[in-house]
Amino acid sequence: MKTIDEYFKQNTDKISFLELKKGTNIQIGDFILQEDLPMPILIDTLIEGIKEGNIYKEIEISHVIDGIIFLMGIDINFKYNEEYKKLLYEYNPNIEDYILYTGFKYIVDNNIE
Repeated sequence: MKTIDEYFKQNTDKISFLELKKGTNIQIGDFILQEDLPMPILIDTLIEGIKEGNIYKEIEISHVIDGIIFLMGIDINFKYNEEYKKLLYEYNPNIEDYILYTGFKYIVDNNIE
């Protein structure tokens, strides 16, 4: 199992974290995203947004959701996973369907067998 954990943790360089401005809270359903909860985002998404020039206007919550899903996939023991799970289910009560769809789409788009 250690080898599998090491394999997935090699992907931690593909993710970064955003922080809310001090005193800011965002409500998603019944979940309140506090300023002290780091929001994961994929580096590729961040770079793409910077290149397109739209990342300065706003960060879409869907980008954070994708970052959370990726992070939970590579580190099942991450410190904030329980909070992230609550956020995922408030965002979409059928989040498992989205996770499966995203996984299958990645496999098809990248020709992974």
